[in-house]
Amino acid sequence: MQRWKKMQVFALASVGILGSLWLTSAWAQRALQVIGPDGQPQDITARNAAREADSLILYDPAFGPSTRTNGFGVEVIAKPLSVNRVQGQEVKTYQVSDVISVWDCQSNPSLSCGNAAIPQNGVVLSAIGSKRDWLKNLKPGDLLKIEEAWFQQRQTRLDVVNPSASNNPNGSGFPGFRASNQIVLYDARYPKPNTGTNEFGFEVTVRNGIVVAQEGSDSTIPADGYVLSGHGKGRSWLIANAPLGAHVEVDPVAGTVRAYTDFNTYVYQFDQEWAKSPCADQAWSATGKLDAACKAIRDQKEEALRLNAEGKTEQAAQNIAQALESTHRRLWASYKAFPADTIRGAWHRPIEKTPAAIGETLDRLKAAGINAVFLETFFHGYTIFPSQTYQAYGLPAENPKFQGVDLLQNWVQQAHQRNMKVHVWFQTFYGGTNAYLPPGPILSRYPSWANVQFAALSPQKLPGTTPVVGQPAVNGVSRVYSAPAGSSASPVPASAVTPTPTVILKTPEKPVASNLELGAYFLDPANPEVQGFLLKLVDEIVTRYDVDGFQLDYIRYPASFPSDRFSYRKTTWGYSEVARKAFKAQYGIDPAEIDPKNPEFENLWKAWNAYKVAQVNQFVQKATELVHQKKPAVKISAAVFPDADSALAVKHQDWAAWAQNGWIDFFAPMTLTSATKVVERDTRTMIGRTAGKVPVYSGIFGPFNNNAAELVLSQIDTAKQAGASGYVLFDTAHLTSRMLEALTAVQVPQQTVVPTTPTVTPVTEEVPAKPKKRRFLWWRK
Repeated sequence: MQRWKKMQVFALASVGILGSLWLTSAWAQRALQVIGPDGQPQDITARNAAREADSLILYDPAFGPSTRTNGFGVEVIAKPLSVNRVQGQEVKTYQVSDVISVWDCQSNPSLSCGNAAIPQNGVVLSAIGSKRDWLKNLKPGDLLKIEEAWFQQRQTRLDVVNPSASNNPNGSGFPGFRASNQIVLYDARYPKPNTGTNEFGFEVTVRNGIVVAQEGSDSTIPADGYVLSGHGKGRSWLIANAPLGAHVEVDPVAGTVRAYTDFNTYVYQFDQEWAKSPCADQAWSATGKLDAACKAIRDQKEEALRLNAEGKTEQAAQNIAQALESTHRRLWASYKAFPADTIRGAWHRPIEKTPAAIGETLDRLKAAGINAVFLETFFHGYTIFPSQTYQAYGLPAENPKFQGVDLLQNWVQQAHQRNMKVHVWFQTFYGGTNAYLPPGPILSRYPSWANVQFAALSPQKLPGTTPVVGQPAVNGVSRVYSAPAGSSASPVPASAVTPTPTVILKTPEKPVASNLELGAYFLDPANPEVQGFLLKLVDEIVTRYDVDGFQLDYIRYPASFPSDRFSYRKTTWGYSEVARKAFKAQYGIDPAEIDPKNPEFENLWKAWNAYKVAQVNQFVQKATELVHQKKPAVKISAAVFPDADSALAVKHQDWAAWAQNGWIDFFAPMTLTSATKVVERDTRTMIGRTAGKVPVYSGIFGPFNNNAAELVLSQIDTAKQAGASGYVLFDTAHLTSRMLEALTAVQVPQQTVVPTTPTVTPVTEEVPAKPKKRRFLWWRK
């Protein structure tokens, strides 16, 4: 996710405001560029954001002690030399001290890639994808100049207006007809009132050429404007360049989108936040008088307006940005925290290797009110502790990254010393990934344990058979029956014979990854050996370690397309040899021969899906009974998809049945989105479908989506208002220092201080901005 963050550091020690201004998808951002020895400027995607596809991120100490990145990028560590002003822009010069790339680590396993330490007063430039190509050529001693400007403008491609199957065939079958990496536009001529998109994109609503709203998905299309919706690279571009209040111009003929920010962008954002803050409530109170802090914020805005009128636009932007920041902080303290005795958790993938490092992470989380860590204990097919179960099965005892260290024990000890809880985050049927030592240790040793997709089955002709013309086709493979060679007999009706196919669908010998789930490999829930192995691993964890909870994740089959998609059947899973034989023994037919499009097979197809649901349900029941028998105090939970019907249909996850049978102590629904309306809907849906019998701790994905700290707080508060018993944040790798500061303010409201106008370096080169000409907006025709 490509995000633009924090804009300017203000020295406000005199008034007690520490830290720095961060601006994410909602807020205007300073334009950042880096210039290296070649003299060519490179756009920096964002400051202090999660590093996502094709992005170049600038990390400074405000982000935290390290970048928390993985090892697949290039990171350049640089230390400061000087700060200058050139034509109204701040230019900082740094010297490269170290360059670490994924290629270096591949050739030298002793090197450590990713999660670079951020030097005091220095920066780390971190790139992934094609952005690595420029960074990898830098070397220690090189000088870098980083330029910052208060305003920016960017242009990109507009792929299609009002997409459909005919004008956007690549998007056919996808929600809202929006394809990968596209930016599409929806206006009043679109046949539906909403975009209909899924949660994997980002959308902005534009009225009168101004961004007036942002959503994660399925935005309402205004009658007097339009919605720009982006996926992949398109999503990243909108997040980085179309904040609230930005000016947007589109040219559907040329196929372009242009977005730019100016002083009025900051004013728009301030007005929106002021309206939501306690200051606005005071203005409408019986006395109608503002307290000293609110009055100081309003006066600062007025001073910014005066400076802008005098043509001092940069100083004006600094003032209005500080007024906006002070308003944010008033808003933070207005939220009410969840009770102290409920779960306020966060999912965490461990990168810390020492008790001291673990303690530092826990201290930061605890200060922000987080009292439970959902520790990723079993992932990519590896454990984070030396497993006796693994050794008994001839598998590596633990993840090679942590060899010789019992991370689980260290985490439990350090957490309990701080009166914090540790819940095992257990990725049940997820066996590995193409991104890390594929297909993982389990499937490398036991390839027959793999779950198998229908598309991976290969046709194989049986010897000694001859096709008989006229017999029906099954699975897209000609279904024929045995007949003596040279026979002239007429085809016999299928109902009158026992079919013997001349072509069978063979299961692959090696595991095949899911193309819908980023190259992930899955274990087969229908294989008794798989369930036996996993249950022994569960037993080992709860027996050997004093954990407080056990959360089942990936407790499902791999995702398929919905049943109305043309390629639905090819994307379905469960076709291992074990499962096919077991189902055939029960129903008399190989499930690979069941065609869901054939009405005659309707009941058999339902039976096949029910069979797969039963395998998952069986494991949930056994795991819960095992945990409660071994450690009755350990809470067992599940991370699930909130849409029960969709989860059941395409993932065979029947969490409603788990609730009904009392197999789960609480749920953590994964909302996946930036939209507060989805958080509310998902939370209420879970509570409704479980009849309120099972506590719901809403899974909040604002950090993962690099939402502004204010939006993360709003998502948490929305979950609380919708009836959630608590929350779990996804995830700590994306929790910025600003988010933690905002969470801290909610837990322990700070005394509001009166802001003062920051000292601003005079800018003699700056001249009053010329008024921009308004382009005719095509959508207002």
